[in-house]
Amino acid sequence: GARQRQLVSVVLNWPEMRAVGHCAFVAGASHLAAGMGSFWLVHTEGGGTCVAELRQRDGTEILDTLVRKRAFDWAIEWAIRDGHPDEIIQELYRLYGDFLIEKGHFEAALDAYLQTAGAAEPSHVIDALLSHQQLHTLSRYLLRLHESGNAKTEHLQLLLRCFVKMKDLHSLETFLSSTAARASASSGTDQRGTQEGEGKTAQAVQLATAELSATIEQCRAAGYADVAARVALQHGHHEIYLGILCEDLREYGKAIEHLESLPDHEACGVLLGRRGIGRRLLSREGKRVVALMKRVVDRQGVEPQVFFALFASSDAAARRLLGSLMGWAFGR
Repeated sequence: GARQRQLVSVVLNWPEMRAVGHCAFVAGASHLAAGMGSFWLVHTEGGGTCVAELRQRDGTEILDTLVRKRAFDWAIEWAIRDGHPDEIIQELYRLYGDFLIEKGHFEAALDAYLQTAGAAEPSHVIDALLSHQQLHTLSRYLLRLHESGNAKTEHLQLLLRCFVKMKDLHSLETFLSSTAARASASSGTDQRGTQEGEGKTAQAVQLATAELSATIEQCRAAGYADVAARVALQHGHHEIYLGILCEDLREYGKAIEHLESLPDHEACGVLLGRRGIGRRLLSREGKRVVALMKRVVDRQGVEPQVFFALFASSDAAARRLLGSLMGWAFGR
């Protein structure tokens, strides 16, 4: 009678992966051996002995087969082992992320997307996560984008909106604190050295401060002015802190008290700054502002006239204060 057919499987084992390279039913199989880059199967057929060669496909064909079968994890392992270019591996991670999104495995999808090193456009990942309302996973991705220096203004805005939508005040405050800390570290960097080094340091300070300002402005717009004020104060950004107290929280007494506690040169800079804090405080805490001006003039030798522009108002109380300051200035 006919010989019994046997299931013959060729399993490929590497340190990184294990895969079935061939599987078939064969009659009268007796030996399987490896040699000369192939596998050799000895079996009987039609009363005689036959030797069948099982030749491994080339790396590209194997990769195409794995992708077609959507075995992306194996495809990635194979591409790495076979020495494929980074661009191919990153594209495989992107495809794997898309596949995991379809399956609803959002955290695993994010891990795959983060391996793309820019091969996946941020808009592609953001749209995929937003379409499934995965705000927590999206915030993780946006944070990584920000940490890698690849985040744009719209990504920052979206990240803050995610925190607000999730009512995740802790993450919001942590993010603001880290942004403020980077700005403080940049401004405190030793600027001694070559002219080129000093230029790079100044540029880093400017970028870090601009990033902090943009982040805090977004936080204020989202309705978390108190958090923004606390972070600005903790990291010594006094003008931003005073701006929030005056413009958002309307805590003028607290603002003038903090302004009075600053060194004279800083207080003077805030009063004359572009944010208009001096004019706002003058209309609310006029006597204390004029007293502060007098202190700065006495201690720093500043000409009183530098403050006169703050009184450019039709407010009668402001005009009286100007008269008081002028009388003091010219009667010293």
